[in-house]
Amino acid sequence: MIDKTEETENNKFTLEKYKFGVENEYYFIVLMKMYRIDLVNLNDKNKYSPVDFRIKNTDIYIELKTRRINSFDYTNTFFDKLKCDIWDKKWASTDIYICFYFENDKKIKFIKYNNVVFSGFKTKYREDWDTTNYLIPLTNCIDLLDFIADVLN
Repeated sequence: MIDKTEETENNKFTLEKYKFGVENEYYFIVLMKMYRIDLVNLNDKNKYSPVDFRIKNTDIYIELKTRRINSFDYTNTFFDKLKCDIWDKKWASTDIYICFYFENDKKIKFIKYNNVVFSGFKTKYREDWDTTNYLIPLTNCIDLLDFIADVLN
Protein backbone atom coordinates (compact mmCIF):
# COMPACT_ATOMS: atom_id res chain seq x y z
CA MET A 1 0.00 0.00 0.00
CA ILE A 2 1.31 3.43 -0.93
CA ASP A 3 1.02 6.31 1.52
CA LYS A 4 -1.01 9.28 0.27
CA THR A 5 2.03 11.52 0.58
CA GLU A 6 5.61 10.32 0.53
CA GLU A 7 8.59 12.63 0.41
CA THR A 8 11.07 11.99 -2.38
CA GLU A 9 14.31 13.84 -3.04
CA ASN A 10 12.80 16.90 -4.70
CA ASN A 11 9.02 16.73 -4.62
CA LYS A 12 5.98 15.19 -3.03
CA PHE A 13 4.77 11.85 -4.26
CA THR A 14 0.99 11.64 -3.94
CA LEU A 15 -1.42 8.83 -4.58
CA GLU A 16 -3.30 11.01 -7.08
CA LYS A 17 -0.13 11.66 -9.11
CA TYR A 18 0.78 7.99 -8.91
CA LYS A 19 -2.62 6.85 -10.24
CA PHE A 20 -2.51 9.44 -13.01
CA GLY A 21 0.94 8.26 -14.05
CA VAL A 22 0.05 4.55 -13.96
CA GLU A 23 -3.11 5.08 -16.04
CA ASN A 24 -1.12 6.90 -18.70
CA GLU A 25 1.64 4.29 -18.66
CA TYR A 26 -0.90 1.57 -19.49
CA TYR A 27 -2.37 3.71 -22.27
CA PHE A 28 1.13 4.26 -23.67
CA ILE A 29 1.99 0.55 -23.56
CA VAL A 30 -1.18 -0.31 -25.50
CA LEU A 31 -0.53 2.46 -28.02
CA MET A 32 3.02 1.25 -28.66
CA LYS A 33 1.77 -2.33 -29.13
CA MET A 34 -0.45 -1.03 -31.94
CA TYR A 35 2.79 -0.07 -33.72
CA ARG A 36 4.44 -3.42 -32.88
CA ILE A 37 6.70 -1.93 -30.23
CA ASP A 38 6.79 -3.99 -27.04
CA LEU A 39 7.75 -2.12 -23.90
CA VAL A 40 9.18 -3.37 -20.64
CA ASN A 41 7.74 -1.26 -17.84
CA LEU A 42 10.68 -0.53 -15.55
CA ASN A 43 8.41 1.16 -13.00
CA ASP A 44 6.84 -2.21 -12.21
CA LYS A 45 10.04 -3.09 -10.37
CA ASN A 46 11.12 0.35 -9.17
CA LYS A 47 8.83 3.40 -9.06
CA TYR A 48 11.95 5.58 -8.79
CA SER A 49 13.53 4.16 -11.95
CA PRO A 50 15.41 6.87 -13.89
CA VAL A 51 13.40 5.86 -16.99
CA ASP A 52 9.92 4.40 -17.40
CA PHE A 53 10.31 1.91 -20.24
CA ARG A 54 12.77 -0.05 -22.32
CA ILE A 55 11.85 -1.17 -25.80
CA LYS A 56 12.05 -4.94 -25.63
CA ASN A 57 15.22 -6.49 -27.11
CA THR A 58 16.90 -3.07 -27.49
CA ASP A 59 18.89 -0.56 -25.48
CA ILE A 60 16.37 2.19 -26.19
CA TYR A 61 14.68 3.74 -23.17
CA ILE A 62 11.66 6.01 -22.83
CA GLU A 63 10.67 8.44 -20.10
CA LEU A 64 6.95 9.28 -20.29
CA LYS A 65 5.67 12.66 -19.15
CA THR A 66 1.97 13.43 -19.33
CA ARG A 67 0.73 16.99 -19.53
CA ARG A 68 -2.86 17.92 -18.66
CA ILE A 69 -2.91 20.56 -21.39
CA ASN A 70 -3.14 20.82 -25.18
CA SER A 71 0.05 20.44 -27.16
CA PHE A 72 -0.42 23.92 -28.60
CA ASP A 73 -0.97 25.77 -25.30
CA TYR A 74 2.75 26.58 -24.90
CA THR A 75 5.79 26.66 -27.16
CA ASN A 76 7.93 24.84 -24.54
CA THR A 77 7.42 22.04 -22.09
CA PHE A 78 9.45 21.47 -18.95
CA PHE A 79 11.59 18.50 -17.99
CA ASP A 80 13.51 17.88 -14.76
CA LYS A 81 17.19 18.76 -15.18
CA LEU A 82 18.17 16.52 -12.24
CA LYS A 83 16.93 13.46 -14.13
CA CYS A 84 19.12 14.45 -17.09
CA ASP A 85 22.08 14.85 -14.73
CA ILE A 86 21.49 11.27 -13.53
CA TRP A 87 21.37 10.06 -17.12
CA ASP A 88 24.64 11.83 -17.88
CA LYS A 89 26.38 10.04 -15.01
CA LYS A 90 24.98 6.52 -15.33
CA TRP A 91 23.24 6.22 -18.69
CA ALA A 92 25.51 8.23 -21.01
CA SER A 93 25.90 5.50 -23.62
CA THR A 94 22.20 4.65 -23.98
CA ASP A 95 19.48 6.09 -26.19
CA ILE A 96 16.80 7.77 -24.12
CA TYR A 97 13.70 9.38 -25.56
CA ILE A 98 11.43 11.64 -23.56
CA CYS A 99 7.81 11.24 -24.57
CA PHE A 100 5.40 14.08 -23.85
CA TYR A 101 1.78 12.98 -23.94
CA PHE A 102 -0.62 15.93 -24.02
CA GLU A 103 -3.78 14.54 -22.51
CA ASN A 104 -6.26 17.20 -23.64
CA ASP A 105 -5.66 16.87 -27.39
CA LYS A 106 -4.08 13.38 -27.29
CA LYS A 107 -0.91 14.53 -29.09
CA ILE A 108 2.38 12.77 -28.47
CA LYS A 109 5.81 14.34 -28.97
CA PHE A 110 9.25 12.79 -28.53
CA ILE A 111 12.73 14.15 -28.11
CA LYS A 112 15.90 12.08 -27.97
CA TYR A 113 18.02 13.10 -25.00
CA ASN A 114 21.38 14.58 -25.89
CA ASN A 115 23.27 16.50 -23.21
CA VAL A 116 24.90 18.83 -25.74
CA VAL A 117 21.54 19.78 -27.26
CA PHE A 118 19.85 20.09 -23.86
CA SER A 119 22.62 22.33 -22.51
CA GLY A 120 21.48 24.86 -25.13
CA PHE A 121 17.93 24.92 -23.75
CA LYS A 122 16.83 27.53 -21.25
CA THR A 123 16.29 26.42 -17.68
CA LYS A 124 13.81 27.64 -15.13
CA TYR A 125 13.31 26.93 -11.45
CA ARG A 126 9.88 25.49 -10.69
CA GLU A 127 8.91 26.33 -7.13
CA ASP A 128 5.93 23.96 -6.86
CA TRP A 129 8.22 20.98 -7.51
CA ASP A 130 11.40 22.52 -6.07
CA THR A 131 13.31 21.60 -9.23
CA THR A 132 15.22 23.23 -12.02
CA ASN A 133 13.78 22.26 -15.39
CA TYR A 134 14.83 22.43 -18.98
CA LEU A 135 12.37 24.34 -21.14
CA ILE A 136 12.19 22.09 -24.17
CA PRO A 137 10.98 23.80 -27.35
CA LEU A 138 8.26 21.66 -28.90
CA THR A 139 9.73 22.53 -32.29
CA ASN A 140 12.68 20.29 -31.31
CA CYS A 141 10.35 17.33 -30.78
CA ILE A 142 9.18 14.75 -33.29
CA ASP A 143 5.73 13.25 -33.70
CA LEU A 144 4.72 9.68 -32.93
CA LEU A 145 5.14 8.34 -36.46
CA ASP A 146 8.62 9.86 -36.80
CA PHE A 147 9.57 8.25 -33.48
CA ILE A 148 8.26 4.88 -34.69
CA ALA A 149 10.31 5.19 -37.86
CA ASP A 150 13.42 6.11 -35.85
CA VAL A 151 13.26 3.17 -33.46
CA LEU A 152 12.23 0.55 -36.01
CA ASN A 153 15.19 1.33 -38.28
